[in-house]
Amino acid sequence: MVALNILLTKALDYIDQERVAIKKLHKAHDVLSNAYRQKKGTSSLTTSEHIKAYFTARMPATFASIYQCLSELPFESPPETMLDLGAGPGTATLAALEKWPSLKVATLVEQHQLMFDLSCRLFSFLDLPTSIRHLQADLVKTSFKESFDLVVLGYVLGELGKEEQLKVIENAWNATSQFFLIVSPGTPFDYDILMHARDFLLSKGGFVVAPCPHQKECPLRETKDWCHFSVRLNRTKEHQKIKQASLSYEDEKYAYLLFGKESTKNPSQRIIKRPIQKSGHVIMDLCTVDGIKRETISRKDKEAYKKSLKKEWGETC
Repeated sequence: MVALNILLTKALDYIDQERVAIKKLHKAHDVLSNAYRQKKGTSSLTTSEHIKAYFTARMPATFASIYQCLSELPFESPPETMLDLGAGPGTATLAALEKWPSLKVATLVEQHQLMFDLSCRLFSFLDLPTSIRHLQADLVKTSFKESFDLVVLGYVLGELGKEEQLKVIENAWNATSQFFLIVSPGTPFDYDILMHARDFLLSKGGFVVAPCPHQKECPLRETKDWCHFSVRLNRTKEHQKIKQASLSYEDEKYAYLLFGKESTKNPSQRIIKRPIQKSGHVIMDLCTVDGIKRETISRKDKEAYKKSLKKEWGETC
């Protein structure tokens, strides 16, 4: 994650010209955490302490989850153009650049003044061959005349009302030439939002690429469970200090939808929970074309068992 590390270093240098007391950052992080619990998101970030707390304690996790989702994209050749909606400091763009350094043009759209100003300044620090275009605009009111190979809507929908969500999704889909990725926190609340987005995009003729192995209704929808995944990331020392955390890592829970303009070959099944390793066998919960099923792989089946030990939550099999 070289691009993130470079930008993060520049960000902290830029927004912290004077030393910020750790107590202020603890307080800023508390404000940020409460804002997310109340579904206010970045609208509550009004000071340099808030911005630093976001960069240090929140941005690494969103970067990790978006980067993992980008691995699901079935591009035959790397994308050339990208639209990053609700870009914040450019997290999704950085994740895309980490995966595809050959990206030619990235358009970042952000309404929040502090985030927009900071993103413009920070990308100017990076020596990139990619053309970075910044647009300050309201996602609900903004449509696009051009189309993009990849459109990403990262950690935005939960901060909007239902009608606003559909309008933003429609604008994003109309701007998509190949693939549209939505990433959200891995909560039941955000899963429900993604299911409405899924219904809407299917009605518009879109095709589910991931995580679903089918175009049918989500089999978890009428249960108490929900579709989400997890990615583990290392914490920096400053990250640990701001969160007052003892562990050197954290697990970011996220949910996502990847849609394409054309039909692609879906995986036959996806692991939707962390595999359970027992003595002599592995238990995996799978989403399949025929619904949810639990599979037990015995040590007696040496080849299958060996493969199952390497499988992780979210992977296909």
